[in-house]
Amino acid sequence: MYIGKGGVATLTANMYIGNGGVATLTVNVYIGNEGVATLTVNVYIGNGGLATLTVNVYIGNGGVATLTVNVYIGNGGVATLTVNLSTRWW
Repeated sequence: MYIGKGGVATLTANMYIGNGGVATLTVNVYIGNEGVATLTVNVYIGNGGLATLTVNVYIGNGGVATLTVNVYIGNGGVATLTVNLSTRWW
């Protein structure tokens, strides 16, 4: 997701992994100067499922980001979450 200077955006990403399923999700958000982003990531993992989730947020001067990550895991499921926040992306 790329948000230009002063731009406003909302992103919702949903990932559903069935029993024993394996999935990888990477979300990159680039926010220009004074941009505003609201990001919600929902991950549903069935029994024995495996999910790897990476969220990268790059914010310009005066930018604002709100990030919510919800992970729902069944019996024996495994989730790895990495969140990287940087105030420089150029």
